[in-house]
Amino acid sequence: MNDATTSPRGDGGGGGEPLDLEAFVALDAAVRDERLQSTGDPDAELRRLGDEAERAVSTDPAIALERLEMVGEAADRLGHPGAAARASRGRVLAMAYLGRLEAAAEFAASERESAEASGETIEAARLRLAAMQPLLKLGRVAEA
Repeated sequence: MNDATTSPRGDGGGGGEPLDLEAFVALDAAVRDERLQSTGDPDAELRRLGDEAERAVSTDPAIALERLEMVGEAADRLGHPGAAARASRGRVLAMAYLGRLEAAAEFAASERESAEASGETIEAARLRLAAMQPLLKLGRVAEA
């Protein structure tokens, strides 16, 4: 069979098949961008990859952070601010899990402003929610 659920993914070939996260990470940035463009909906693909990477935050925040950075960078390069903001939300959570609370709070504020400026109000709101964890751990309850 050769459908999206049973075929190999991320082989670098065309066809618009979705990349799995491991294949995405293994590719050079230029090849990643090309593969994302070939999917037909790079924004949706970037959001899916970001969501997949975010699910790993609680089990391996360092690896999740690295992968979320790659997804966010690709989203920025390809001009998808919503997908970039979604990856940023995961990055905030990963930084908080790694104990980088101040950096997480500052990053969340910066990325929220970028999301708002791009008209990504839902992603901006999600970044506000993600910022609550590091802010509360820092004792900045009123700000949270």
